[in-house]
Amino acid sequence: MVIEPSGPWPTRWSAAPPQLVVSVHDVAPPTATASRRWARVMAPLGVPLTFLVVPGPWRGARFGDAGDDGLDLAAWLRSRQERCDEVALHGWCHRADVPGPAPRRLVGSLVARGAAELWALDRASVARRTCEGIDVLHGHGLAVTGSTPPGWLASAAALAGLADAGLQYATDHTGLTDLTSGRRWRAPAICHRPAAVRARTNWLEQTGRRAVISTARLIAAGWSVRLGLHPGDLDRPGLQSAAVVAVRGCLDAGAVPTTYEVILGRLRDGA
Repeated sequence: MVIEPSGPWPTRWSAAPPQLVVSVHDVAPPTATASRRWARVMAPLGVPLTFLVVPGPWRGARFGDAGDDGLDLAAWLRSRQERCDEVALHGWCHRADVPGPAPRRLVGSLVARGAAELWALDRASVARRTCEGIDVLHGHGLAVTGSTPPGWLASAAALAGLADAGLQYATDHTGLTDLTSGRRWRAPAICHRPAAVRARTNWLEQTGRRAVISTARLIAAGWSVRLGLHPGDLDRPGLQSAAVVAVRGCLDAGAVPTTYEVILGRLRDGA
């Protein structure tokens, strides 16, 4: 594992084996079925999962409502935490309801497709929403340590707000930041493009599949990698199978499957 306070991508990696984090995005009552499907798909591979939960109002529901298949999502997530999976915050409402300056709007639109909630909010607003999200999850018996912002986008003010709310880490496209010390764990985030699924655009889907499958090659080269799974990926069997191939390839190449909480602990221990 590489530990850095800041700076460019490392050219040399430590002797520790590369790590693999697999996260399930957009976990909420309207996507309860998809979240459970991803858990079933990944179960034979034996990898722990990090579930990124939207605790606020999203797609006409709030966390605590019955899932789209009648599932008690909170109870199911509690059972997953008992199996050493992780629950993390994924914003509050998964919607960029504060537009911000034009350049930020453009980046948020291109990268997060309107979901970049933490990209333009001020520090106090992020802290307030984060505290509300933590309270919701705690109220359902769910522990939470960190946050993966929607679209992996968070401003410096947002990171400060996450820390003010008591979270310990935040992730972005290139790794994880310890919000207490500022130390970094470097690992690229790779996922399918959900927009390709919605648009039924074959060449975009093929590009996404190649990117995901390439995670095994990065692991073999000594890089730690993070793989993001989205509900929309399950609409296309090719994307689902690519994720399975990628995870199996990473494990075969010697990756250690883990969660962000475990990474944070190792980061603080200096491992």
